[in-house]
Amino acid sequence: DSELSEDLQEMDRRQVEATAIAQRIHALMESGYHVLDKKTGEYIIHWSSPNKAKNMEMSIYYVKTQDFEHFTEPAVLYEKEDSGIIDSCMVEEDGVFYLWVKSDKNPCGVIMLKSDCITGPFERMPEFDEEMTGLEGGSGAYEAPTACRLKDGSYCLMLDYFGVRGKGQGYVPFLAKD
Repeated sequence: DSELSEDLQEMDRRQVEATAIAQRIHALMESGYHVLDKKTGEYIIHWSSPNKAKNMEMSIYYVKTQDFEHFTEPAVLYEKEDSGIIDSCMVEEDGVFYLWVKSDKNPCGVIMLKSDCITGPFERMPEFDEEMTGLEGGSGAYEAPTACRLKDGSYCLMLDYFGVRGKGQGYVPFLAKD
């Protein structure tokens, strides 16, 4: 029966997609791509993936969990209207969530956003864009942001300087007190 065959194919496709999502979430948990929302006690785990609603341009997605065993359905965390984005990193400071992503264009490079809510909406921080344009190689030569708080309370933002070959290539630290 062809109807039954189509149903089995659809069920099999959904099972493969669910398994792939579960494997991706597990890998992201181990990689540190999760942030605690102190208001709700939930963690979000975030990653970049093609967005069907944006003609397969990349967007940042998330799921929520309290126990790392049960997860919400994936939802869009941030999408940029004029380009795709990848490489998300988020930190929380005094109830404000800061999100860095690599933008494909306008500008091409890492951008910084902020929100009072872990799931947005996020607003751009143009001061960061201005700082990025002055970097060696230009803002488009950097990607893959990662950040951590240091013992003295300052932050270290690490950006992958992939835009140069040989000596100088790799992660570059940027320190900030605020």
